Amino acid sequence: VTASIMSFTNYKGNKYVFSFAPLNSYFFSLIIKCDIIIFARELRNSKNELRIFEKIKIPCYYYIDDNFVEIAEESDLPYTAEIAKLTTTENLSKFKGIITSCENLKNYFLDEKLHENVLILKPVVYSGKKDEKMEMDKITVGFMGGEFRSGILKKCVIPALKALAHKYKIRFVYPSTKYETHGEYEIDGVEMIEIPRTLN
Repeated sequence: VTASIMSFTNYKGNKYVFSFAPLNSYFFSLIIKCDIIIFARELRNSKNELRIFEKIKIPCYYYIDDNFVEIAEESDLPYTAEIAKLTTTENLSKFKGIITSCENLKNYFLDEKLHENVLILKPVVYSGKKDEKMEMDKITVGFMGGEFRSGILKKCVIPALKALAHKYKIRFVYPSTKYETHGEYEIDGVEMIEIPRTLN
């Protein structure tokens, strides 16, 4: 299950019901209950299923929360490269629409003419009013990502935490990494908690 599935768990209404299933026999047993099918990130094994859903007139959407085309240019991960290669106008035309996680990703798909019907799932997770004050002793920030995201951690997350540390008390929880040199992630005034990295 990818992190993208979590994007749909925030729905609190009663108008829609979401069922989550991998592409296997259990998935097909859910078809009779579905009004639409949303493929989350997965393009590699979608061709046959899309043909079936087209025949029984169930519209399919593709949800994407990462720009695999751009990421593939910066990494050599087989999964990323494979999804990037499949992210074409021809492959995406089989879907009724593309659902993205943010405005930038929506604009990318429109600018690259990958699909003409591109939607945004929802705004940023935080939905509090701007005038609300955070009444907490310390803000806990957790970083979740594979070893290949260590570059992003150093380049983007650590500098952001350093900037925030001037205004807030922060606790930072992050997975251990074999690439870290001693004290590389240390930030003055931030409580650093390193946890063992697992495959879970």
